[in-house]
Amino acid sequence: MEQDFPVWLAFLFPVFFVAMWVLVSRIISWMGWSAFVARFAFDRQVPPDATRYGSQSLMIGDKLFRAASYNNCMNIWVDQRGLYLRPQLIFRLFHPLIHIRWDQVVQAEVRTGFLKGGTRLSFKADVPVITMRGRSGQAVAERWQASGAGKAA
Repeated sequence: MEQDFPVWLAFLFPVFFVAMWVLVSRIISWMGWSAFVARFAFDRQVPPDATRYGSQSLMIGDKLFRAASYNNCMNIWVDQRGLYLRPQLIFRLFHPLIHIRWDQVVQAEVRTGFLKGGTRLSFKADVPVITMRGRSGQAVAERWQASGAGKAA
């Protein structure tokens, strides 16, 4: 007995896929990004003199299973005024551009280790910590120190 593939299933799958993508994007944004948007939303373009680090990894929060993780999908710009964060285009839904000035960063701690390695940023505002891995983490730590904000810590 031969079964035919239901044609309606071919139409239903793309709708289901898009709905799941939107739902997951929203849940991830609630896990930390929305706290930053409330305090650090930026409605202008990233300055052209900012150094861009594409496809970087970033984690919002310090609890391993309750943190919002953006592995290899974060665009990070660094300049003398602060850092700018925005996910790559395909992950950008519910994630507007944010700008964190250096004077809002309390500590930029460079850590080593397999699971806890990277640069951990703590803030004056009541927002979760951010852990950055890769070239951008090192650049953020260096620029934060050079800005003079690191001397008070």
